[in-house]
Amino acid sequence: MIELVLNFQVHGRILFQLAIVCASWLSMFLSFHTGMLLQGVREQSDIGYLTILEALHYVNVGTFLKSPRYPIWLIGSETHFSVVFSVDNRLAVDASLVDENVVDKAKRVFLAKDGTGGGFISAADLPGVLAELGFDKSPADVASLAARMGGDIILLTQFLDVLYPNATDGSADVPSDFVIYHYNGIASPGTGAVTYARGVAKTVSPRDFGTLPIMKVLRTKWNPLDCEWDRDDVKI
Repeated sequence: MIELVLNFQVHGRILFQLAIVCASWLSMFLSFHTGMLLQGVREQSDIGYLTILEALHYVNVGTFLKSPRYPIWLIGSETHFSVVFSVDNRLAVDASLVDENVVDKAKRVFLAKDGTGGGFISAADLPGVLAELGFDKSPADVASLAARMGGDIILLTQFLDVLYPNATDGSADVPSDFVIYHYNGIASPGTGAVTYARGVAKTVSPRDFGTLPIMKVLRTKWNPLDCEWDRDDVKI
């Protein structure tokens, strides 16, 4: 039932499938045992969606949900939903600009082979990944690439650095600083007041390295990201 409500809120349609791309091991398990294939949404949403579950490597939220038409994101925690929004229209994304670029596709194909969700694959998986990305490599070339990527265990960062050294993932279009607001609907203890948290965000290396869960979630879309909040108890 929660998937129905979530899809209706974010995408305006009642669907049984959760509007995210599930971790590869779960997607493969369900496909093999139930015939149910989990897929992401097929077009840009008006409202976006980010979740702590991506920061914990359980799921991968797709580009269409991370880059909505309006700078509003539903935030999923382990227990409930809250909202992050901005009045800065630079964070809104034109539908014509939302597409899967080469780096996004490479990440998606790589992570589909990552059975642990740890951000790595074995060298034995590399030929299949390269073939799906359109690289026609001989066994000797694959072995050479694997060696340059780290050997038997290949991390996603090493994989991208070797194959796409000059490519970007679109982060250059992100404003260097912007203001965001967070609202979770939970009344403050004692006063009973429901308030917003205001954050001044900058796309620079963070100081807290994700101690706040809200920062772990936001960094699944903007990374690196640092944010100075006007309160210390920002909770998702």
